[in-house]
This record gives sequence, structure tokens and C-alpha cells, in this order.
Amino acid sequence: MRAILDQARPQMRALHDQLLDNRKQLPALMQGTLDERQLRTLADARGKTIADLIVLRTNVHLKIGKVLTEQQREQLHQLRGGRGQAPRDDYGPSSAITRIGDQCSSSLKSSGLERLANILCSGEHA
Repeated sequence: MRAILDQARPQMRALHDQLLDNRKQLPALMQGTLDERQLRTLADARGKTIADLIVLRTNVHLKIGKVLTEQQREQLHQLRGGRGQAPRDDYGPSSAITRIGDQCSSSLKSSGLERLANILCSGEHA
């Protein structure tokens, strides 16, 4: 599991840095006359970066989910307190993402990596 996280960490950091850079560019666009084309370009870039981050996070969750035991999955579910839980079924991306998030957080927190669990599993930014 640590290898999975270590492999994804540089990409995740780069994407977070892109989001921060994007956010810093916005105030400059709001001074004087607004150039809507530049604003749309900035917004499109931010959207792509967020999409890339979601895909990376989901892939990490899937990989981690494959190495967790059923007990770890249950512990993760309990740690999350049912937050964001839809009725569970075995079909569809929504239930798969919920299960993966459950697995990820519990395993990380039981390993003493609470901060990383919050970043990866709840979408908190570093």
C-alpha cells in the first residue's frame, strides 16, 4: 500500500500545485477590464486539473482497495461513520467509489497516516 501511495504522491503534489497556481492567477484577471476569454481559459485549465486529480485519486483508491482485507474495509467504513454513504449495492461506480474510499481511509489511519487519509479519502487539499 505504501508503494502505491509513494508512486502517486508526486503526481498528486503536481496537480495540487497546478490548482494553487491557477487560483493565484485569478485576482490579476479581475483587475481592470475582465477578459472573458482569458477567464474561460483559466477556468478550463482548473477544471481539467480537478478532473485529473479525481482520476488519480480514484485509481489510487482502486489499487489500495485491492490490498485491503474485508476487516480493514469494515474498519474504514466505521471510521468514516457512514459519511457520504448511499445504500450499498454491488453495482455502479458510486458504490465502488464509496467502498474504495472506505478501504483507503481505514487502512491509512490504522497505519498512523491520518493526514494522508484525509487528503486522499475526503478530498482535503494539502
